[in-house]
Amino acid sequence: MTSPTSYFFHYIMHAKTRQKLLFLAIFGLVLSSFALIFMQSTMGGLQDKLMGRSKRMLGDAVVSIDQVDVKPYLDLAHKHGLKAQAEYEIELLIRHKSLIRPVIVHGVDTENPDLPEVIRHYNFKELLLARDLAHQIDVGEGSQVQLISPSHVDSFLGDVPRFTSLYVDTLFVSDVPEVDMAHVWVRHRSVANLVRVLKFNRVRLWGDVKPSFIEALISLDSSAQLKTWEQLNQTLHWALRLESGMMIFLFSSMTLLVSLSITTGLLIFFNKVKGDLAAMWILGRSESDMVLGARRFLILLNVLASIAGLFFGLGALYLLKRYGTEIMPDVFVDRKIPVLITPQGILISLFVPIFIGTLFSWWSLRQFKREVNFLSYVRGF
Repeated sequence: MTSPTSYFFHYIMHAKTRQKLLFLAIFGLVLSSFALIFMQSTMGGLQDKLMGRSKRMLGDAVVSIDQVDVKPYLDLAHKHGLKAQAEYEIELLIRHKSLIRPVIVHGVDTENPDLPEVIRHYNFKELLLARDLAHQIDVGEGSQVQLISPSHVDSFLGDVPRFTSLYVDTLFVSDVPEVDMAHVWVRHRSVANLVRVLKFNRVRLWGDVKPSFIEALISLDSSAQLKTWEQLNQTLHWALRLESGMMIFLFSSMTLLVSLSITTGLLIFFNKVKGDLAAMWILGRSESDMVLGARRFLILLNVLASIAGLFFGLGALYLLKRYGTEIMPDVFVDRKIPVLITPQGILISLFVPIFIGTLFSWWSLRQFKREVNFLSYVRGF
């Protein structure tokens, strides 16, 4: 006698009265898994590109210090495989003619090979700023601007804010809006002359900051404070996580709708095979054995459908990554849709449809058990 699990699979594949509604529900489960992995990978790729561009400019982490000699900090970072740049960061006002804008000024050592990638190859002598900011204050290469510090004043003829005049060496584009609109890079000595203090207050790090480096940093300077990019950009990081969470929730809700179709299809399916199940019961197959077989059938059905959807999704992502063309408008930085496949995304795409599908399938089986009595069904003949 064939097992109930084998019988169920044989019936849906070979019976003349195939369950079209059940097949549609299974296809919906495949589509749910496909949509989850495709959505997470493309959204994750866009978010990863955004964070990657920001980290290339602003670093993976920042150490706040108050030192004149930063060589020990740089040596410690290099020892742990990190790129490091010492700077004096300060908020100032930039002025050109009658236009004034607040900016964040980075006073850096221009000879440091670990400067951000975008500006590393510029041999600037005085000032670098982005094209977006230059457009706001109507300056070009070679123009003279003023950096004004309202927090530093000279008492000569009243409390006059200090300022320094610098020439714009070159303009650049970082493709990071918050950088292009408000950040300026100058030589460290220019900032030191303005604030009259020759020291550094930041060390920017690029690379994987491990706990061993943090422990060594505390041993070197207990007053130093390290903050990662995620901590410095909590609002943006929280918004990106919320966006991902909402997309997963919406597509999981789609799986719930598909599961309602699974419930309907299974109720019709079990109603059609109850005669065969009654025959198995008459021939000696116990009811608990048939229920166990039905549960195995439902689990395998959901697992196979979810795995199929996952593989279709991974295949589509591979084709998109390799053969995808530039479909985004010119205003977008990423003209091609980036792809980032993560183990977390694979697990969510696999187990969310399995869990929801199995839950509703078992509920359908429970309803069938309540409504059908094999003894009453046989007596009805």
